[in-house]
Amino acid sequence: MNTKRSYLALALLLTTAAFSYAADVKSVIADKNGSLAELNIRVIDAFEVMQHSKAGQQLALDLQETNKQWTQEIAERGQKLEKELKDYEAKKATLSESAREKEEKRLTKAHRDHQLFVEEKKQDFQTKQAKATEQMFKEMKDSAAAVAKAEHVDLIVDKATGQVLYNSPKADLTNKLVADLDKKHDVKVAQQKTTKPATAVADASKGTKTA
Repeated sequence: MNTKRSYLALALLLTTAAFSYAADVKSVIADKNGSLAELNIRVIDAFEVMQHSKAGQQLALDLQETNKQWTQEIAERGQKLEKELKDYEAKKATLSESAREKEEKRLTKAHRDHQLFVEEKKQDFQTKQAKATEQMFKEMKDSAAAVAKAEHVDLIVDKATGQVLYNSPKADLTNKLVADLDKKHDVKVAQQKTTKPATAVADASKGTKTA
């Protein structure tokens, strides 16, 4: 795994959605009084951060070194197993049937164990990579918050993933969304209450005519 591919793999782990954002964007939203409140929005590129920051470069190097060590260990085990297989083939004709059966069982188990070992190392690396990237992303969010406050920015988004790294209270519309949903829910409930009595009267009328 070369360094460039390491950066790409790390950047892909940060991707949680595919959105496109233009740099240096400004947006407006309506405040609770109906006027327009300007939001100062900026974007970052997580891939560029991973590739050019010292923390990102160190993370890529650490993962690359780990991958190199484990790849070498897997290769050495594989070469040892291959040699044992060749040695067995060379002396197989001289062995008794029971000795051949015993050796073949041992080699079959060794091959199976090697496959399990490779899979475990692969999973271990993926886990290590995911944890390291998660920590890196947390550090990116902390830095984004510090930069945003210093630059008076309301919202910072990763343009590669659409992930929000920082938002000020001014940019958060959660309470307004809840209020709007509650308002629509109340209207729906009121409509249902007025509809049910009318339906009941109609059903009663049909029953009287039938009688």
